[in-house]
Amino acid sequence: MSGRWIKQKPPKRSRPAPAKPAAVVSPGHARPAGRALSETEDCEYAARGGTTGETYGALDAIAWYRANGARTTHPVGHKLPNAFGLYDMLGNVWQ
Repeated sequence: MSGRWIKQKPPKRSRPAPAKPAAVVSPGHARPAGRALSETEDCEYAARGGTTGETYGALDAIAWYRANGARTTHPVGHKLPNAFGLYDMLGNVWQ
């Protein structure tokens, strides 16, 4: 866990946010504290919600994956968030 995260207000939208997950994100779209989100430890820490296990809960309750995903993406936020309030940090889109 290097770096610190800066909480910012989301930009105003003229249209509703899409309900489907982002399948492609360039490094320029994710910048914590002024640097690209590329360090494995930062990504894993955010995905696990600060826990030390492989997941932060039962996989069926927190993620869409091969066994329950029907080979398609699903609307964001239909599974449980992690302790940081982040949804869909595991599964939903093939990485």
